[in-house]
Amino acid sequence: GEKSTKITIETAGASDSEIQYYQSGLPTLEAGITYQFSFMAKASAAKEIRIAVLRGESPWNNFLVENLSITTEATTYGPYEFTMTEESTISQFHFFLGKDNNDIWVDAVVLREKCDVTLPNAPSDLEATSMSSSQIDLVWTDNADNEVGYKIERKTDGDFEVIATLGENT
Repeated sequence: GEKSTKITIETAGASDSEIQYYQSGLPTLEAGITYQFSFMAKASAAKEIRIAVLRGESPWNNFLVENLSITTEATTYGPYEFTMTEESTISQFHFFLGKDNNDIWVDAVVLREKCDVTLPNAPSDLEATSMSSSQIDLVWTDNADNEVGYKIERKTDGDFEVIATLGENT
């Protein structure tokens, strides 16, 4: 993207950890919570990197470590999931880049709590029958077992208005 970070490596190191791109000052990562880490990247030529989410001081506990092959096409990597085994108020994410001198662009880095929401299945087979000039009967197949209800809306003059609220399994 236009606001991606370009890292130019003029001299490669003997190991990937000799050149790092990292972010400290992350919010507290809580024990028992599952997090997801993702980002976009591309390189000037194929590049092997390592990413990690880790404790920001000794002991340098790794919460997530992935070895990746970055291509010349902008690609989204992840989400990579990890569950915290301890609370950490000093976490960091690192890109270990030092094995070669290929440029790399990093963008859209996201570290977030995993959300396990299951959306209800949409209803199907909707049929509308005009009963009169002021009444339409609606019938559909309820395909969900986890909905809390339905709202029937009507649009007049640009805005939708709720005209009925129905309970679950209706």
